[in-house]
Formats: sequence, structure tokens, C-alpha cells
Amino acid sequence: MSGGQKQTIAFASVYALNPDIFVLDEPSSNLDPEAIEELRRLCLLIKEMGKTIIVSEHRLYSVSYTHLTLPTIR
Repeated sequence: MSGGQKQTIAFASVYALNPDIFVLDEPSSNLDPEAIEELRRLCLLIKEMGKTIIVSEHRLYSVSYTHLTLPTIR
């Protein structure tokens, strides 16, 4: 199983628990472009559900146009 597949399964496992807050640490790190697009779609869905999403990500382009509030720490 690839790193991206493991990461996708981990995300799905947390999603199934329906938490109010999602904390994603480098969520796109092992994903291919198609999986990153799916991650964006899921983040938008989670946001529409009124959930809180906290993301730590070096590749901000991978989540930057999800209309999430992205504070940048420099």
C-alpha cells in the first residue's frame, strides 16, 4: 500500500467519526494531483457541514483555493 493510500484511509477513518474539528498535518504530502483534488473537494464538503478544519501544510497551493481561511505563519 502506498503512502498516499495509507493517508487516504487515515483521513476516511477520521471522517467516519464525524468530529467537529479536523486537524490535518501535511494532508497532501504523499498524494498525487488527483488525490489532492479529492482532498480539496472533501475539505469544502467538511466546511459546508460547519466543521472546523486546521491545516498544517507546506504546499499551500494544494488547499489554497478551497475558500478556507488560511493564516500564514512566517
